[in-house]
Amino acid sequence: MHPKGTCCLTRATTQNSTDPSYWGPGFSKALNPVVTPDIAIDAQLGKIGLKPDDIKYVVVGHLHLDHGGNVGKFPNSTLVVQKDEIRQCFLA
Repeated sequence: MHPKGTCCLTRATTQNSTDPSYWGPGFSKALNPVVTPDIAIDAQLGKIGLKPDDIKYVVVGHLHLDHGGNVGKFPNSTLVVQKDEIRQCFLA
């Protein structure tokens, strides 16, 4: 743990990724993503004894839905995003 609080770097799944239809048939067939409930971020945190409210900072590498889609699970955390990424998501 960091002295200023626990940090979570977002990963490539969203709250919707456990729904097999979320990724669409082409993507699902090509990459065969895991869509079981145990991959959800709250389930993964639970495996190490944490819950979303234990996370002080959530660092988002980029704001595509596959990475930024989990930020809603951390309502009490500070979201850390690059300024250029914020600009790009509003301009794209």
